[in-house]
Amino acid sequence: MKIELDLWFDDWLRIIESCVAAAEEKPSLLVALRVQKCWAEMMLNSPCPPRKEQYSSQPKQVPAVISGSSLSIQTSISPN
Repeated sequence: MKIELDLWFDDWLRIIESCVAAAEEKPSLLVALRVQKCWAEMMLNSPCPPRKEQYSSQPKQVPAVISGSSLSIQTSISPN
């Protein structure tokens, strides 16, 4: 994946550098391209999200308190 990302970055860098029409926007385009590459590298190197089995399959009970004409929901986080 790293090679593909580098190829993508180099292609866009070449396009931006050679585009005469984009001369005025070139500095911001180069910054945006580097930000996109940095983001992509972080996503490629980030750990995988937790598997679905790690989530509880049982819905949580949320107590509700009715007073007058208003409804308030009281929530608290408790470990499984």
